[in-house]
Amino acid sequence: MANKHISLLAFLIAAMICAALSGPVMAEGSTQVFTAGKSAAYTVDDLDSAWRSEIPDQTKYQYVSQPDWQMRFVENWVQVAVLAEKGRLNKIQESEDFKLTWSIREASLNAGLYFEKIIAPELAKIQVSEDEIKSFYEKNKQARYFSGWREVSHIIVADKALADKLYAELSKKPDGFAAAAKQHSLDEDTKDKGGALGRITAGDDRFPPEILPVYLQAVAGKVSAPAQSRFGWHLVLASAASKPDEDYKPLDEALKNEIRPLVSAEKQQAAALAAITAQLDKLDVKINDDAVPMIAAEWLREMKRQSGVPDETPADAKKPDPATVAATLGKPGVKITLRELDLAWTQEMGDGFKSQLMAQPDWQRTFLSRWIEVAALAHLTREQKLDQDPDFQRIIRVKKDSLLATLYFEKFVNPELDKLAVSDDEIKSWYDTNKETALYTGWRESSHILVASREEIDKIYAELKKSPDKFAELAGKHSLDPGSKDKGGVLGRVSKGQFVPEAEKAVFGTPVGKMSEPVQTQFGWHIFLVTAASDPKDDYMPFTDELKEQIRSRLLTDRRRAQFLDIISKYRTEMTVQINQAAVPEVGARWAEALKKNLPPMSPQQ
Repeated sequence: MANKHISLLAFLIAAMICAALSGPVMAEGSTQVFTAGKSAAYTVDDLDSAWRSEIPDQTKYQYVSQPDWQMRFVENWVQVAVLAEKGRLNKIQESEDFKLTWSIREASLNAGLYFEKIIAPELAKIQVSEDEIKSFYEKNKQARYFSGWREVSHIIVADKALADKLYAELSKKPDGFAAAAKQHSLDEDTKDKGGALGRITAGDDRFPPEILPVYLQAVAGKVSAPAQSRFGWHLVLASAASKPDEDYKPLDEALKNEIRPLVSAEKQQAAALAAITAQLDKLDVKINDDAVPMIAAEWLREMKRQSGVPDETPADAKKPDPATVAATLGKPGVKITLRELDLAWTQEMGDGFKSQLMAQPDWQRTFLSRWIEVAALAHLTREQKLDQDPDFQRIIRVKKDSLLATLYFEKFVNPELDKLAVSDDEIKSWYDTNKETALYTGWRESSHILVASREEIDKIYAELKKSPDKFAELAGKHSLDPGSKDKGGVLGRVSKGQFVPEAEKAVFGTPVGKMSEPVQTQFGWHIFLVTAASDPKDDYMPFTDELKEQIRSRLLTDRRRAQFLDIISKYRTEMTVQINQAAVPEVGARWAEALKKNLPPMSPQQ
């Protein structure tokens, strides 16, 4: 079990998220906001829990940018509650899908709660000493805090033997470096310049990270020993360098304050690891090594299939038995099966975490270790009755309703939506109706004259009708548009949507070689001269099979949304949903108030 805790960082992130969602315990006797059916009733505190635990921060900010955001949120959660109530009436909570999925979700929540209540308070006590800051600085100064520079040249060769030979020669005669670079270097950009790269500093993106320190540590006048990167073997000669006392950021108070949280994070992670390890050691964890390669095996095969990667699994190979026990926590008698792990992998792990994990050679064992930690802390949460906290129970209720609503939707609503279709005639009708606005791809080239009054534009228009070839002259003489008047009023090529509506109508409604009648916009009075236009056959997106499918998808999405809202409306009527309008402004109010306090001061213009 030496490597069983290497996924600690991911665990900390998940636990911290849960901790942030839990928040302070709310006051008892919270105001009721809505009811639906016999058992669905939500108070302000319930909805605050839903707001904190189910809505991503970015979505919260989108909500609060709207004047009626609290009612919008309440209405959206009514949909969840109505579907959840339908799920209960149809006994979704008794299905195996619900029971197993909920056990996974509850384990994650419980593990996060234990971290928040038991481990996190101890981590908060950790202090960072001056000696620890100095030690961190010394250990990381080359990688993080180098502020100097080097004037360097380099040679890159393909094999070590040649690199060693050149190093032996050039160490004795560095003045031969330029000639050697011209003769041997693989870097076509610098070889003709004798390998000269100029001045380099930390973060220079011309070099892979693994080789950059060789360049930055080069000693003026000396050739560095051969060092390998993915491009080959490098020899480096520094011709000049910053002063040694300028090579690194000084460890002043500002830098100490920058380093302190980094050291604190390292210490907290180590302490959290020790705390979790101590608990796991008490629970007698045993891993079934034979089961480890089977974890998420079917998921992996499906991902390969979707990516077009050949499946090397033998055709006669048996699928892993989902009931296979991959690990046990002996003392509490907890068994972790492949089915549980596969469900945790697909439903609890984000794509980013999966990608990071699968980059490791033994990712399945690492993931198993991660879930063992979750299972252990979840057991401790139940054992110590931490899950009886009132605010946590509200989050549990919200999460259960969310899962019930999802499973009900998948089983009963989505099959009805899947029956919807869009005919080819409907697609063609939409195309014809919207081609001028949504599908227009044409362009016009035009010039214009802009003046302030109707009287002045009428005079110019009358003169142009007699002498159309004077358009550029009159634009230069009279137009108020500084961007075009010196060019004879030329505006260049434009597509629809680039002009205000009145100007667009005039430009796109005037034949090539003709000028529009005077037209007024918010900027003044215009006359437009259309000088060129796209070929009419290129003015609209062609009605191809690809476009048909795009339109079909758009129409089908709109139809599904409308049908879903009709279904929800019917359910709401059946359940006689009642909303206490007076309580709506209380929902999310505490969060919004905290947000205001944390925002920087805003100017009147903002």
